[in-house]
Amino acid sequence: YGRFDEIWNKISVLIEQKKEGKDERFIIPLTDIDRTMADLVGSKMANLGEILNKVSLKVPAGFAITAHAYQYFINQNDLQSEIDRRFIATDITDMEALYALSADIQKIIIEGEIPKDLEAQILGAYDDLEREMGGPVSLAIRSSAMGEDSAANSFAGQYRSLLNVSRDFLILSYKEIAASKYSVPAIAYRLNKGFLDEDIVMGVGCMAMVQADTAGV
Repeated sequence: YGRFDEIWNKISVLIEQKKEGKDERFIIPLTDIDRTMADLVGSKMANLGEILNKVSLKVPAGFAITAHAYQYFINQNDLQSEIDRRFIATDITDMEALYALSADIQKIIIEGEIPKDLEAQILGAYDDLEREMGGPVSLAIRSSAMGEDSAANSFAGQYRSLLNVSRDFLILSYKEIAASKYSVPAIAYRLNKGFLDEDIVMGVGCMAMVQADTAGV
């Protein structure tokens, strides 16, 4: 038992330690992103940046709202403690209770206030993109969560995407994407895979809509 306790104490330190990000940018243009930045902008935007900047293929202009920005928004509104409290109080094996939990958490995130400095940087990035494109821009707003597209896991279809978003609705759209971290399929998938809630952080990609002649899947 003594040896067990010794091993457990060493393991516990590793399990409980938080991975602290050193990059505290809220916004990063797609032109500055590559696949090494997945912990900051999410794997989806990291891969798009790699395609643009290393492979030199065509990718619509855009920017990423980082994982640090999400954490800042959550912390400034003191939302994590409330989210944790609601999880503790919910029987997650009861699907009706799980749907209610999902709706409640998404509501408090959408009703949260974006800090003024973060809001200014998001809108400033849109204005920069508008100048780059030479006129008004409609955006595709996509989730780019940590671990969303990896070799072992896929959260495909579990988070929100919003299309044709104008500047007036950009902040609300950002909050809706952030809130979709708590969709019922995403919660259930994380529980099934053993992810800790706080380990999945929501990055968001904002990209200019392409004026397409045709489209399809």
